[in-house]
Amino acid sequence: MRNLNLLLIEDNEAHAHIIQRYLKRVSDYSVRIDHVDLWKLGAEKLKAGKFDAVLLDLRLPDSDLDQTLSRALQGAQNVPIIVLSSLEDRAIAVKSVQEGAQDYLCKGDLSAELLLRTILNSIERKENERQLRLESKKNEYLLELGRLVLNEDDIPKARERGRHVLASYLHSDYVDILIQHFNFKASSESVLTDFSDPDIQSLLGTLQKQGLKYGILVPLADRKGADALGLIVAYNRDEGFYSRDQIHFVFTVANMLSYLIVRKRLENQLQQKIMDLQDAHQKKDDFIATLSHELRTPLNILAGHLEVLKTSQPLGEEALESIKGIEKNLDLETRLIQETLDLSYIVTGKMQLNLSVFNLRKSIRTVLESFRTAIHAKNLHLLTEVYEELQDFYGDPHRLQQMLWNLLSNAVKFTPRDGMIEFHARKINSTLEFKICDSGKGIARENLRYVFSKFWQEDSSISRHYMGLGLGLGLVKQIAELHGGYAEVESAGPNQGACFTIKLPYMLARQVAAAKTGEAKIDVHTVATSPQPRSSVLSNRKVLIVDDSEDTVALMLKLLRKTGAIVTGYISPEEALEAAKSQGYDLIISDIGMPGLNGYELLTLYRAWEKKRGRKKTPAIALTAYASDDDVKQAQTAGFQLHMTKPMNLKLLEENIRSLLAD
Repeated sequence: MRNLNLLLIEDNEAHAHIIQRYLKRVSDYSVRIDHVDLWKLGAEKLKAGKFDAVLLDLRLPDSDLDQTLSRALQGAQNVPIIVLSSLEDRAIAVKSVQEGAQDYLCKGDLSAELLLRTILNSIERKENERQLRLESKKNEYLLELGRLVLNEDDIPKARERGRHVLASYLHSDYVDILIQHFNFKASSESVLTDFSDPDIQSLLGTLQKQGLKYGILVPLADRKGADALGLIVAYNRDEGFYSRDQIHFVFTVANMLSYLIVRKRLENQLQQKIMDLQDAHQKKDDFIATLSHELRTPLNILAGHLEVLKTSQPLGEEALESIKGIEKNLDLETRLIQETLDLSYIVTGKMQLNLSVFNLRKSIRTVLESFRTAIHAKNLHLLTEVYEELQDFYGDPHRLQQMLWNLLSNAVKFTPRDGMIEFHARKINSTLEFKICDSGKGIARENLRYVFSKFWQEDSSISRHYMGLGLGLGLVKQIAELHGGYAEVESAGPNQGACFTIKLPYMLARQVAAAKTGEAKIDVHTVATSPQPRSSVLSNRKVLIVDDSEDTVALMLKLLRKTGAIVTGYISPEEALEAAKSQGYDLIISDIGMPGLNGYELLTLYRAWEKKRGRKKTPAIALTAYASDDDVKQAQTAGFQLHMTKPMNLKLLEENIRSLLAD
């Protein structure tokens, strides 16, 4: 039998008696009625007890007709109010329902059945309204929290908002969200099953001392339930259980906050890994740059002294052959070092182009000329076809020459004596095409797809016939793609030769003209097109050499003094800077990697000193083992007109010096 606890506020004793008599006839319900005849007494009852419904007469001795309902609605927010009206008050009763009453009854039409039905329907509607309000509020809270955990990175802020939402929804005496590690295990349903953690025991003891005895503990855990991220605590002083909906709501909030904590933790881990990778990449780049510097510096000295030997007289045929052998392997070592450095920039995506407009035919001719000796030594037949219309081209001249050099180097290396090499350069519509074919060892069909891969070599065994690291063709592919083009390879199979094709976008004449007006880029290997006679440019010109290597300084003094220049060398960049300020020089040639002041800092300080005194910029060349694109740009920023890499090419160095001093 269901209990009905009703409050009847009616000042008319006869009407009150009729209503109580009807309700006592109700079967299947145990009805308890509290009757008062004043609003003041009804308000006290509402405040002190719980009622399933209120039967309210609006005309009371201590309350105005137009105020009674509003007072009742305020005092019984979750209890249905049924207005009792006389026949003449029917319009007022209808208005009361519109203002918040659950229903109304005309006293003249009462019956036991109508009274019970109205009360039960009002209770049901009120409960439905309450549930709808709760559901709406719950959805509003969850939507807010959902947006918060998706967009918020501040865990303390999200925790505080989550605590406020739970306190508002649960109406608990104590609610908190603890974001800390706990040693407990949770079941697959995220229900706390282990209370042995000392922090939890201490917390529960504190709550009990405060008179809080009934509540729920819901862990914040990852999806696997293996990691305890925190704990939601909600407790009441009054005995009772949380509803299923309330418990489900707490679990939902726990899942949301767990997602935020896990997401933030993973983001932090990812950020740390990114920083570690960046640090590792930087260390690798620094190592490769240092390795390049340390390898190039002694090679530079070897190349310089080789130049001294070549000009020494007399030299026998055997000595000349030895010098040629040293030169050949010196060039090979230099190329391997450059490819190793380039590989670092390919892997990290840092390789960049120094774009400018240059004479394409001249660049091609320079590359072809560099292979004259090697082709003659193997008695190879070289067929060249370079279209006359190939003139100005907008790209990186140094990288384009490097690409062609690598392809021709492979062709010469893999083509046997008396073989054939073809070199074609032509413009097809708006495409520049290079095609280099040979009659050499060819490539197996199954290996064609690996040709442009880094480190790949068709024969990498210990008994291989050809030297190299397998980097050259990978560089070819990268350079072509940076120019907006691509590289292809064809071969009919072993011993049937190979054909490499490079296709690059060829800019229209108006685009080239526009590019010419852009900012000038520093040229890595600028060669004077009309070198001046040695005596008219270098004789009696003062040249300052700065390099922390005593051997390099001694070599440069020996080589440049032969040109008639007045050369001074310093191994201390600080002393060199003071000498430049006090002595004045026509040309500065400086290393970059030096202790104390590096070459960039030295020239930056000197340029500032020149500017302050209104002096014309002294021509300066960076002669360094640091050879990356970034190093070239740093040299330009510091004020160097030219950047040359070690080991130096003496002829190129002399021509560049004449070019700078002749301007």
